[in-house]
Amino acid sequence: MQYDQPTSATEFTKDLAANTAISDETKSAIDALLGDSESVTISSWDGQSAGTSQANPDVVIAQIASPADESPALFKAAVASSNAVDLNLPDAAVYTAHTWIFDSKADLNIDLIAVDDRVIVGGDGNDSINVFGDANVVVEGGAGNDSITTGGGNDTIVAGVGNDTIDAGAGFDTVQFSGSASDYDFEVKDGVLTATRSVTTSDTVTDGDTTTTTTTTSVDSTTLIKGAEILTFGDGSDTVAIVGDEAHAEVIRLYEVLLDRSADTAGAEFWLEQYDAGVSLHDIANSFLSSAEYQAQGETDNVEFLNSLYQDAFGRQGDYNGVAYWLDQLDQGASRADVAAGFAVSDEAAITIDNVIIVTGQDTTDNGEGTA
Repeated sequence: MQYDQPTSATEFTKDLAANTAISDETKSAIDALLGDSESVTISSWDGQSAGTSQANPDVVIAQIASPADESPALFKAAVASSNAVDLNLPDAAVYTAHTWIFDSKADLNIDLIAVDDRVIVGGDGNDSINVFGDANVVVEGGAGNDSITTGGGNDTIVAGVGNDTIDAGAGFDTVQFSGSASDYDFEVKDGVLTATRSVTTSDTVTDGDTTTTTTTTSVDSTTLIKGAEILTFGDGSDTVAIVGDEAHAEVIRLYEVLLDRSADTAGAEFWLEQYDAGVSLHDIANSFLSSAEYQAQGETDNVEFLNSLYQDAFGRQGDYNGVAYWLDQLDQGASRADVAAGFAVSDEAAITIDNVIIVTGQDTTDNGEGTA
């Protein structure tokens, strides 16, 4: 594919899909920005020129050259350089190109103003990527130990290979990790969330009749996160919401209590915003109970209802005293929403439900729409 002339959207999508260095989420974001276009204008940029090779490009492939330029191919970082490079992006392309892909092994310092939705993919070096403005952007750091800062939009930052530092800024922001939530350990310190991924390897040695297996666990990557509201994972399983206090955590816990799942991004944003607008935990629980998703579980009597709460929220059968207490509350006029809210605010829920993390003082919500 040539960079400096329009290519068919089909051909571009095929080459994009073949690039294993870019995550599936980022590929989807690029496809969404390009929309139904029949052709895509791809422009190259050498990191120095005042402009790109094409006017009004859809995609810019930024090839940051070094003395040992090996003429890298599209979507493949093949330029060897150990030097830090400050980039002054061409103004015209900054305002028109939906997608920037940086094709380099250099350590890049990139400042970019996003006037509307953008996708930015870093190279293989230790990049510093700063995106300003209120547009919604997708930023993938790529390989290397990257520092990524975004502005006021509802942004998605894809944590790449390496030890990354992420400041997602304002908005309802997502950090995407590879693997599953169970691959990571989370710790909060001084307002920063640390996500540590460890890998375990086994080595088996046989000496005569004796076989010895040694298991070693080592840290694979560490990511420091500020300003994000939800973490998603490549296997599409659980999410982890990040909130600023216990009250907002209780809203998120209703997902496990009543729906037996973690919160989806749109739903978490919507219900946290509703809570901030004055909707009570009881009323949110009642909305969950009225939802099509909950109603699909079928009708239950009070004992069956309570048993489902114990199993979904705590992963255990209801104890005799606990079930008796809640049955008595229902008999005295408490609603099922009251009971569900009671489960969500319990000490056991705070210990058992691990798909919400409290970073004290973090601003939890932004404007958005969604449903449970």
